Amino acid sequence: MVEADKIEFIEIMTGLAGIFNHALSRIQINLYFDALRDLDFKDVKRAANIVARTCKFFPKPVEFREQILPNLDAQASLAYDKLHEAYLRLSPYHSVIFDDPVIHAVVNSLGGWLKLANLTIDEAKWYRKDFEAKYKHYAPQVRNLNVPTKLVGQFEIDNSEKFPKFVRPPQIIGDEVKALTWTEERKALQAKAPELKMLTGRER
Repeated sequence: MVEADKIEFIEIMTGLAGIFNHALSRIQINLYFDALRDLDFKDVKRAANIVARTCKFFPKPVEFREQILPNLDAQASLAYDKLHEAYLRLSPYHSVIFDDPVIHAVVNSLGGWLKLANLTIDEAKWYRKDFEAKYKHYAPQVRNLNVPTKLVGQFEIDNSEKFPKFVRPPQIIGDEVKALTWTEERKALQAKAPELKMLTGRER
């Protein structure tokens, strides 16, 4: 979600509060908005209709998320497929931005975008296992991690200082609006909170 969605989000949450006869403060609404911010607003609205029909008590943010997010195992597998397809199409020569910040978090912790170019067949099999395990670990906490807003390719590394005008913008993989939205929000968050937890290859 983006800030432009907040007015309608407040209306939805106020309506749900009325259905459940639940007192809901502005602070609580803001906390719900922040907890669901990484989701598409249309999915949040769909989830609101579902929880209104199925919940006995006023739903927590996790109950919204459970209606929207797929099984983490399936989500991690799909994310790896997206990564692998992008690598085969572009190679690590190009800088990239995925529409899923969790992919950035995982790739960064596993040695970066360029590492994919040097994997043997056997190493690639283990890389997938490590990727999917870390994806499931990072997905629930990605908003609190220091996620790189792009995965830098070899061409940008070689030319960014000497020939910056020849460096092309990163290739966007997936939904362009999602990619641009999360990267801009992440840059703003990092500026405000430089103490965000750093990712390392040792984390599980």
